[in-house]
Amino acid sequence: MPEMQVQSFASVKTALEDAPRFDALILDGKPNASEQTLDIAKAADLVVIPTGQTVDDLHPGVVLAHSLRKKGISPEKIAFAMFKTTGSERENVAARQYLSEAGYLVLDGEVSVSTAYGSASDMGKAITETSFRSLNDRAAKLAQSVIDKMAELQERQVA
Repeated sequence: MPEMQVQSFASVKTALEDAPRFDALILDGKPNASEQTLDIAKAADLVVIPTGQTVDDLHPGVVLAHSLRKKGISPEKIAFAMFKTTGSERENVAARQYLSEAGYLVLDGEVSVSTAYGSASDMGKAITETSFRSLNDRAAKLAQSVIDKMAELQERQVA
């Protein structure tokens, strides 16, 4: 597994100035359409918006995505990741359909509600390193989906 460094930056500008030192830079922004969120989105190859399955979770994410689009962010650069899912296939399908109908890509895989993820984090492990293979596989599928989408976007830039 590649080494990952977690670091705080004073500003998005400072983080972006440091970006050449890394193979990938993941910035965690505010969950609303702030100026900081827009700065991150403009610099990003991919904007991943985490969401749960309920309309209370889905709606604010779609509002954020629409706001970013209105400010010039291409919808191709916006993707949703399913987090805190319940294990209900019906709810998962409905949530994915809601996001697709709103015009956005939903990444494969998911991170369900499980104390195993918190336990792994408490031990300094990733969400793909829980004690449960099924949880690890779902989280790994989501991570691979992000990697695949990034590769697709980079190929388009080159072409």
